Amino acid sequence: MGPLGVTCNRMILHTESRKRSSTIYYASAGLSGDRNVIKNTLIGDLLRRGGFTVPTDRHTQLIRNDRYGCPQLNSQQSIAISFSSLGQKVWAAVTQADALGIDVEAPENFRAPYPYSRVFQADEFQLVSSFCANKEDAAALLWSCKEAAMKNRGTGFHFLDPCDVRILSCVQEGHSTFAVIVTTPEKIPVVVMRERRLWLALAVSI
Repeated sequence: MGPLGVTCNRMILHTESRKRSSTIYYASAGLSGDRNVIKNTLIGDLLRRGGFTVPTDRHTQLIRNDRYGCPQLNSQQSIAISFSSLGQKVWAAVTQADALGIDVEAPENFRAPYPYSRVFQADEFQLVSSFCANKEDAAALLWSCKEAAMKNRGTGFHFLDPCDVRILSCVQEGHSTFAVIVTTPEKIPVVVMRERRLWLALAVSI
């Protein structure tokens, strides 16, 4: 268990070609205090679990945001970090790579009258319909992948409309894990998986 009382998870995410892979460490914590302190502590713990060099003083500020709000480490390590907030929890992920994006979504955030047509294409729902219980569940899966890809891209949705970020394919790879290709317009591979009732998506560029 980490200092916030959470368990660190680890997964190996393959590139589209599967010739390279990246080990991602991720965890979540409740927002019971200062958000920035919680993020800093989460990242520090994940870095230690991954065997990366971390300042011994746990109060050292590890994170800065660039002009688009993309989080980066203050150190010069070639390590990518990302965050996602949902309800009263914040999720963090770290990996040794060029870029990383994490997003966590819940179906209840996509109930009607959510503006589906402004965010999704009809064929995107068809791609994931067999994996999801209803439209809200499908929307949560799709949005988590789009959001993770745009965080990986480093700009968020500052320059692209959500409908222009397309889900090209979604293939089941395990009991609750799916390989997704998102185009932004460059292709970004995403792995999305169920975390109980939630969808958790990770996108990494090596």
